[in-house]
Amino acid sequence: MRRIVVVGAAGQMISITVRAMLDVDADIEMVLADVASDRLGLLVDELGRPANVATATVDLHDRPNLVRMLAGADLVMNGTGPCVDTAPPVIEACLAARASYLDLGDDIPGAQYALAASRRAREAGVGLYVGCGVSPGITNVLVRELVELLDAAEAVEVAFLVGDEGPHPLGRAVLKHALRMAAGETLSWWEGGPVAIPSFRIRERVLFAPAVGEVTVYEVAHPEVVTIPHFYPWLRSVRVLGGMYPQATNGLLQGLGAATADGSVTVDEAVDFLQALTARRAGSATAWRAALTGVLAQWWRGENTLADLLGFLVDGVLGRHRPFVGGVVARATGMRDGQRVTLERRTVACGPGTPVDSMAGATGRAAAAFASLALARRGAPGGAFAPEAWVEPQAFHRALARYGITPDALGPVREVAAAARGA
Repeated sequence: MRRIVVVGAAGQMISITVRAMLDVDADIEMVLADVASDRLGLLVDELGRPANVATATVDLHDRPNLVRMLAGADLVMNGTGPCVDTAPPVIEACLAARASYLDLGDDIPGAQYALAASRRAREAGVGLYVGCGVSPGITNVLVRELVELLDAAEAVEVAFLVGDEGPHPLGRAVLKHALRMAAGETLSWWEGGPVAIPSFRIRERVLFAPAVGEVTVYEVAHPEVVTIPHFYPWLRSVRVLGGMYPQATNGLLQGLGAATADGSVTVDEAVDFLQALTARRAGSATAWRAALTGVLAQWWRGENTLADLLGFLVDGVLGRHRPFVGGVVARATGMRDGQRVTLERRTVACGPGTPVDSMAGATGRAAAAFASLALARRGAPGGAFAPEAWVEPQAFHRALARYGITPDALGPVREVAAAARGA
């Protein structure tokens, strides 16, 4: 039996990973650990209290206890967030316990911390597998697949879109990450080196699944701009474009993000406001001013129509939720057979009844596929790795299919016209 410790197991996304692996993998035992013992108890009840599942209460800052709990694990999955705060203590405990680590982290500092610990991980024989979700995660594997189809790659772009996932309360870690993406500066990779750019301001129209169409997305803070150049240092350009749907959600985040950056609204106040909106409660007046300022500024810049803006506000007042739309796109530009080409893969369907029925569901199932591949690497050399560095694309597609996302859901490789740099 392979032993997996899941830290933060009651979280929205990682709990989907737990369910998926217990449904598919017969030769695993899991220790589900969380600081929220009540939510953990509900999860175990939902699972039917299987014999191969144990539970534990965990405090990430009680290192001796955490190391003892992780000792002997074949893999530790970190489902806590945001990873900027939680990756360091869990990684350090894994190194001390000599247990391999995997996370769904989608922030830059968490990935940077793991990469900086690569030498120590190699010496300990421990794998640190970061960014194992959808974006980062699936996007990185698609990038590797496209780069390997070119004779010489020059530029990479990935894009993601996250839609309305219904009346479910969003976790504070998810919302803090969204606010970080929307505020201040971020890193990008232009002309062969890192540059600082304003987050959520450089925009581009990207075609997603047919049910979605062409949508405005924004260059955002995401770890692919750190890991892809780290493992493919010859690339001239690496960009990550992301956004929310409906479009006015991006303006709301931009307004709140700007307010947290200038100190007029604290991050906790902004998160409280966003959670209140989900629960149809009134948020603070200060947060409302910031949010509406962002929404109106977006309309003023021509990124949204008045009809869409009014529809967004009416939906919010009435508590209506639109069917989920979302997905990812990966592009690589370079030379093939003496010609400069751009290759692309993108999700071709989304919404209820499709493999991409929600971003949380897709992320949870993707993490299960990555975890199964990480378990198969027991005994491999240690170090810190993003998916593009350790996951063979065809093996990943087979693993992903076991958990419900078939290769056809990610669309075929297509040759497309090279995209212009964003406005």
